[in-house]
Amino acid sequence: MTRETFVVTKKTIRNSEHLRIAESYYDYIMENKNHTFKRKSFEGTKLFDLLRNNTVGKRRENEIRIDGSFKNNNLLFISNFRVVGK
Repeated sequence: MTRETFVVTKKTIRNSEHLRIAESYYDYIMENKNHTFKRKSFEGTKLFDLLRNNTVGKRRENEIRIDGSFKNNNLLFISNFRVVGK
């Protein structure tokens, strides 16, 4: 099992108030030099709060970093969400 660090480069909010969905969530893109993934984070999680309170992008002061664990080149799970200054 290997572990790689990703940086969130883009986020989009999907609000339950404006759409006909049960709860709000963020679509976000996390990438590094080897992989790019599009994932969702639902309301009430630690990652959702980090995405709501911080701006993301390639030219920002702070980065949201996520560790991903792989086995046989398949993403198993993500962990260790954190905000890091460049």
